[in-house]
Amino acid sequence: MKEYSREDLIEQYSYIYKKVKNVFFTKIGEKTVICLLKLENGFEVVGTSACVNPEDFDLEIGEYYSLKNALDKVEELEGYLMQEELYTKNNKGEN
Repeated sequence: MKEYSREDLIEQYSYIYKKVKNVFFTKIGEKTVICLLKLENGFEVVGTSACVNPEDFDLEIGEYYSLKNALDKVEELEGYLMQEELYTKNNKGEN
């Protein structure tokens, strides 16, 4: 059986997690978990997870996947920011 270790996930995303100030989890309904990451700059990112059958719901797994979903979103935003910085640097003075 797969182990859903939040610590392993944080280690895997350490380059992003270092920008996280607070993490909040909440269970909504019978089978959904929401994770809110508050970043150091005040920006907030929400990740979600849900299972199909409420009888299969496991809070630890829900928290794992909602955290992963939120960290993936931050990673995508970081990629955009890096691309924008490269574009600006390479196109300076062309306007």
